[in-house]
Amino acid sequence: MNEITGKPWFKALVVIGAVATLSIMVYTARQVLTPFVISLGLAYLLDPLVDRLEAKKYSRNSAVALLVVAVILLMTAMFLLIAPVVIHQFQSAARNMPIYIDKLITAVTPLIQSLQSAQGAEAGQTIKESLKSLGDIPIKALNALASGIWNGALGAMGVLAAALNLAIIPVVTVYLLVDFDHIVAWAALRVPPRSRESVYGFVRKLDGVLSGFFRGQLTVAMIMAAIYSTSLLIVGAPMGFFIGAAAGFANIVPFMPIVVGYIPAMALVFAAGGGWSGLLAVTAVFAIGQALEGFLITPRVQGQATGLHPVAIMAATLVGGVFFGFIGVLLAAPAAAVIKVMLEEVDTAYMASEFYVDNKPGKKA
Repeated sequence: MNEITGKPWFKALVVIGAVATLSIMVYTARQVLTPFVISLGLAYLLDPLVDRLEAKKYSRNSAVALLVVAVILLMTAMFLLIAPVVIHQFQSAARNMPIYIDKLITAVTPLIQSLQSAQGAEAGQTIKESLKSLGDIPIKALNALASGIWNGALGAMGVLAAALNLAIIPVVTVYLLVDFDHIVAWAALRVPPRSRESVYGFVRKLDGVLSGFFRGQLTVAMIMAAIYSTSLLIVGAPMGFFIGAAAGFANIVPFMPIVVGYIPAMALVFAAGGGWSGLLAVTAVFAIGQALEGFLITPRVQGQATGLHPVAIMAATLVGGVFFGFIGVLLAAPAAAVIKVMLEEVDTAYMASEFYVDNKPGKKA
């Protein structure tokens, strides 16, 4: 038995089995673990700020308290400044939606008529009914929201779970921030001394990738949200502030600002009668924004934080969304970056292994 358990392949199987079991457990408990994962991510992002305050002779508890107060004040100020603009734009869009739909119907009438002649009257009538139904979207959304709130109130467990998640995140984040350095030190001491050099080096690489991605991407997203929101407000796009903010924060996924921001903005400007000048203005906003983001903002702010190809980020985001929902979308790119670092380590070990070196051309097998 000892001969088998001492074999490298047996140890590898044990590790693979443990990782697979842990992955299944995490996947099964993903909904419960979501607030804790978010809290850990927030604590990881905010820890450098706490460390800077500690360097200025604040105690750890005082530094965390100051940071919490600053975050609360900042969020309150942003809400007071932004909420009225967003509410006004939603109300305006809801009032004008029937007009927008009428204009869209008028614009596509030639297409409907051609379809009627080619496919019969049913195709054209279906398109007309579909377009008219768009005008009821604001009302339907409000009804769905009210119905969801009511159904959630009837299902007290759903409301309780949502409220508990919202309460857990800030509380757990504060506790993690207070003990973050102790947690890191505790984990570091559990690494066997013989392996510390390689493990610490690997962790430093991961920290560089993750910190660069999270902090850099958040900075880029906020800059792009400000650029898009301000620009769309200036050109007079309906719901421009909301669409611009959504496009900016969607920048985490390559080309998503086009889907989340450009297409809706173009549709609303067209429906509002903006004409060619309005459409060209929206196109210019996103073209210039994408150019600034790709050639100036991201290289300056983030550099090669993850080193991942945009296609790899898109694939990771889709896979993360399928398996883990919204939290999977958020964590897909950094998880892919971690996997990339792990594969690089495996590749380095493989290139230095006896298996590879002994099988080089010119050497005896």
